[in-house]
Amino acid sequence: MCAEVHRKDRGELLSHVREARRMRDDFCRRGTDPNDEERERWEALEKRGRYAPDVRPEDPIPLLAVGQFYARGIPGLEAPSGCDLLQVLWCPFERHDGHQVYRPTSRSVVSPAGTL
Repeated sequence: MCAEVHRKDRGELLSHVREARRMRDDFCRRGTDPNDEERERWEALEKRGRYAPDVRPEDPIPLLAVGQFYARGIPGLEAPSGCDLLQVLWCPFERHDGHQVYRPTSRSVVSPAGTL
């Protein structure tokens, strides 16, 4: 969880971010500017909305999982003593004064299905 104070009542939906990236990639691949319909959709995706007006700035929010790496799967990696797992988590809000590092072991982490 991210416990930093963020303004959390406005932002972008992940589905909108993904769609905008797909559209941008398509424009680049085609080598053309968007047509009127595509430009209208693009502009709609670029607007930030009020998606969680009931969430207060001080409420903690879940971090997003970016990656999980086992020390045994990376030859030559020297993990800190007692640690065999690296998890990369990301706060969907960009402004942070500091960063925290939590080093779990693979035995302390359970996947949603209950196993790793």
